[in-house]
Amino acid sequence: MQSFTFLIHNIYYIGGTTRAVINLANTLSERGHHVTLLTVFKSKASPAYDVNENINIECIIDYSNKFNFVPLIMNRVNKYTSLLSPKFIHRDEPGLNQFSSYIERKIIKAIQSVDTDYIVGTRATYNFLIADFSKTTSIGMEHMHFNAHPKRMQQLIKSKYIKLDFITTLTDEDRDLYALFHHNVFTLPNIIQDVTYNRNETNIIASLGRFEYEKGFDLLIESVSHIAESLRKLNFKVNIYGEGSERHRLHEYIHNYELEDIITLYPMTHDVASIYNTSMIVAIPSRSEGFGMVILEAMQAGCNIVSFNAPMGPRTLLNEQNAMVVDCFNTNLFSEAILTLIENPKLRHQLKQGGYDTVKQYSKDAIYKIIEEVLFTKK
Repeated sequence: MQSFTFLIHNIYYIGGTTRAVINLANTLSERGHHVTLLTVFKSKASPAYDVNENINIECIIDYSNKFNFVPLIMNRVNKYTSLLSPKFIHRDEPGLNQFSSYIERKIIKAIQSVDTDYIVGTRATYNFLIADFSKTTSIGMEHMHFNAHPKRMQQLIKSKYIKLDFITTLTDEDRDLYALFHHNVFTLPNIIQDVTYNRNETNIIASLGRFEYEKGFDLLIESVSHIAESLRKLNFKVNIYGEGSERHRLHEYIHNYELEDIITLYPMTHDVASIYNTSMIVAIPSRSEGFGMVILEAMQAGCNIVSFNAPMGPRTLLNEQNAMVVDCFNTNLFSEAILTLIENPKLRHQLKQGGYDTVKQYSKDAIYKIIEEVLFTKK
C-alpha cells in the first residue's frame, strides 16, 4: 500500500483546510495506507479534529512546549531586521510573520527527510518547498482557487508548480486553469464525513467561518438589516461563529445597524454539529470560497442554504435544486431569499432533498475512488 506524508501548517488549529486534510488522511489510513501528518507548527496538546490512531503525527516547531524559546526568539528578531528573513518563502505568504530563516531551514530539512511514497503540500508556500526540495513523488494540493492568489503568487505558482509530480484542485473549473501549465492535474474535492445529526430545528440562521473580508460577514449583517423587523416578528436570531481580524469591525457593523438583539458573534467551536442541529438556515455570504465545506456539512445536517453565487466553491456546489442562490453581492436579494425560505416550508423540504443528493457525491468512497483511478494508476 502506498504511503503518504501531508505537510500541513498546523493541525491543532480549527480551520477548513485542517479539517479537509485530516478527513483525507483518515480515509487513506482506514484503507490500509501508512500516513504521516507532518505539521509545521504544534500549538496545543491535541489536534483540532479526530485523527485515526494509526496515523503518525510529527511536528517541526513545537509551540506547545513552553520551554521552546528558540523559534520565538528568531521570529522576534526577524520582526525588526531582515537578517533572519526566510529565503524561499514568498512575501505574499499569508502567514509570513510566522516564519524566520530558522524555521524555514527546519521545514526544508524535514521535507528532505520524508521517505514515504508521496509527500503532499497543502498550501502554496509548502507546495513551492516540496517542489524544490522533496526527494519523493510530490503532490501540490490546492485549497484556494487560482485567482484568489495575489498576482505575484500566481506567477510563482506557474513557474514552481511545474516541478511537482501532481496537482490537485477542489473544482473542475480550477483544474482547467492549472492544466494550462501542468500536465498532471486532477480534481480532488474535500470529503464530507459520515455524521448522524439529531435535528432540533429552531428559529436560527447560522453562519460559520473566518472573520476575514473574503468571508463576507459584513454582507450578511447588511442583508439582515433589510429584514430586521420581519425577523423580530418571527422571533429569528442570527448566530455567526468564527475568529479573525474583522471581529471588531463586524461588532461595529452590528451596532451601527442596531442589530444587537438579532445578531450575535460567537467564537468558533469544535462542536459544529450542535450548530447545524438547531439551525433552520445556514447563510453563506462569502465573496470567495476555495470549496465550501460548511455548505456540504449544512446540507448533510438537513439545513437550508442561502448563498451568493460566489466564484468556485458555492458556484460548484449549489444550484436551484439544493439552495437559494442569489447574484453577487446583492444584499437585498440575499435577505429576500432568507425570508422566502422562512415562509415556505414546502420549498425548504424540496431543497433539503436536493442537498442530501449533493452530499452523496463527496463521500469517503467517492473521493478515494478518484485517488485509486487517477493517482495510483499514473504513478
